[in-house]
Amino acid sequence: MLKAYKRVQGDVNLQEMEDIRHGEWIRLEEPTAEEIQKVAHAFNVDESLIHDALDPYEAPRFEVEEHGVYIFLRYPFSKEPAGTRPFLIVLTKEALITISLGTPSFLERFVSGSVHFNTNERAKLLIQIISVITARYTNAMTNITRLVNRRKHRVDEMSEQDIVDFSTNEGSVNSFLDALVPQANVLAKIMTGKTVVITDEERELTEDVVLSTTQLIELGRSLLKTMENTREAYSAISTQRLNRVIRMLTALTVLVTIPNVVTGFYGMNVLLPGADSPIAAFVILFTIIAGVSATVFLFGQKKWF
Repeated sequence: MLKAYKRVQGDVNLQEMEDIRHGEWIRLEEPTAEEIQKVAHAFNVDESLIHDALDPYEAPRFEVEEHGVYIFLRYPFSKEPAGTRPFLIVLTKEALITISLGTPSFLERFVSGSVHFNTNERAKLLIQIISVITARYTNAMTNITRLVNRRKHRVDEMSEQDIVDFSTNEGSVNSFLDALVPQANVLAKIMTGKTVVITDEERELTEDVVLSTTQLIELGRSLLKTMENTREAYSAISTQRLNRVIRMLTALTVLVTIPNVVTGFYGMNVLLPGADSPIAAFVILFTIIAGVSATVFLFGQKKWF
């Protein structure tokens, strides 16, 4: 999909243009080869770098070429399990171009008017897009934080599904960090003003995004540590429960073995002590009860019950 938008100072509404021209925001989503060639030819953009942005495993980075600045980012998506997708912003002297694999829903905020911007203020629009992406990370990380906080307070009640959810969320947080750390580096380069010329207002906006990104990185690392500690606590509790069950089964086995040994011994077809005594059965029963009672007392002292 190829779309072009334009709004300058004084315009009330964002206009969707029929053709791509200078001063516009060019939006490429799941582009065809013809659309890529058209944009590359119009703005002297490197086609190979556009194709890189369509690689689902493309890593965030910052590249400066003769005809523009290429800022590779990744944005979060809410499909379970949550992860990230590549997103390229190309800043040229004539236009700002966004290329994405998939259809980023956060861009609809710009189209709908929720975010006010002018297409000729390209540096500011660049920072605004990164800011909205950061806000998406904040929402995704907040949802995971709620889940982790609910589960960590009832570790002893966690189920197998809870452990699966923990592993899934851990993978999501790792993918977020893999995107946010390079994003922080990209913002640091923008802050220098060497490759992207920014005004004082844009610098302040960039500083806010840098702060949000740094806080998200710290939150992500804290979440990973919390999930690791919760898993270790669950593992320790599960091991303790298993040991308790094994001790209980061992104790029951010993208790059942005592009467089996005594009755088995006196069940043999040979002459045995007290075989002719009328109280032999009572003596055997007393012996069994005494042996079982002594064993129960011993196991009780060792807290096997």
